[in-house]
Amino acid sequence: ESGAMRLALMSLSRLPEHLPASSFRHKELGLIECQVSYCGNTTLSRKDWKELTDFHCIVFNSRWRQRRTKSKWFRFDERLLANHDQAVPPYIIGCLNTSGGIDWVFIRKTIHEFSRSLNAREKAAQSESMVGPRIWSPSYNHGVSYIVYGPSGKTCKDPFPSEDYTSFQDYYAKKYGLEVSPNGKMFLAKRVGDFPQTLGATQVESFIDEDIKNIPAVELPQDLFAESPLADPVIMLHSIVLPQLLYQLECYLTV
Repeated sequence: ESGAMRLALMSLSRLPEHLPASSFRHKELGLIECQVSYCGNTTLSRKDWKELTDFHCIVFNSRWRQRRTKSKWFRFDERLLANHDQAVPPYIIGCLNTSGGIDWVFIRKTIHEFSRSLNAREKAAQSESMVGPRIWSPSYNHGVSYIVYGPSGKTCKDPFPSEDYTSFQDYYAKKYGLEVSPNGKMFLAKRVGDFPQTLGATQVESFIDEDIKNIPAVELPQDLFAESPLADPVIMLHSIVLPQLLYQLECYLTV
């Protein structure tokens, strides 16, 4: 959980009620509070289930596909639904709102954004109505992602931090052979690769990202970037802790 965001395990079989809990402070992510608790049950239509499994696969593909399985996509195997009585019942990752219900607004927004074309994602990055941090990738290297916080107050014609280049415009022209408008806005960002990618933690449901100030900030030209398919950084930061959560959960269920 982080603010209004809560990832949830959704299973067709009820999990044990008394799962172990713990907490600790991580040097980069701050306070980690770990608790898996029962939130209730609900009835889903076939359409609802399809949307939830789509959201689940988006989280998994965004978290693991780029580094480990670039040529493959995670897809939910419906055959798992026939195995309700196994030690680890079929489950998916969903999202709850502050009232404890399924956050259909956020889930559907995530599915919609993930399905956008590159052109639509470029237009989103160049929009004047950026609300809250977003994840961007450069047009010349889609494998690199940045959490973008907003305009830095500079433009591309302003001096570059290194004396090797006269301006940001000069840097991108000489380094990448790319043209940017001298009046194009620069945006303050932090590279996703500089955030911790794994945690040596036990079960994790929530964290507070208070201690990321030491990650170096960079300035990016708006003209050369597009939003990532999964553009919400809160989901990305939550997914950092998913491996530990799911591993510890399955270990507990199979003991």
